[in-house]
Amino acid sequence: MNQENQKKIQEKYLELQVLNSQIRQINQELSLLDSQLIEVKRVEENLEDLKEVKLNTELLTSLGPGIFIKTNLKDNKEILVNIGVDVVIKKDIDSAMDYVKKQGDKIESVIKEIEQELNRININGEKLQEELNTLMKEDK
Repeated sequence: MNQENQKKIQEKYLELQVLNSQIRQINQELSLLDSQLIEVKRVEENLEDLKEVKLNTELLTSLGPGIFIKTNLKDNKEILVNIGVDVVIKKDIDSAMDYVKKQGDKIESVIKEIEQELNRININGEKLQEELNTLMKEDK
């Protein structure tokens, strides 16, 4: 067994472990973004449905995960939208839907970028695995 070859094998193996760690981390990010995108799509659907709800209709309003309160709809023309840093503005339903759609588009764009990066890392990992396999065969 060649010491220089063993050193190369160890280096390639460590590189492969780093890439695998990056892949796991990126997959977690993608999972989080997918959840956010699902939530944005749900909000879009809810806003569309809200247009058709009659005034004074009793609704269940979420106060948090799994906690609801009965409310009566007083206005289905304007809603309050948190635009960041605790700033809330009034928007009509269509404007709010456009705002939410833009958020969804941004998330989809980030997902595509991350998927491309993941693909590059996977290709690098495959090349690295081939190099490692070749080195291990030479070491026998």
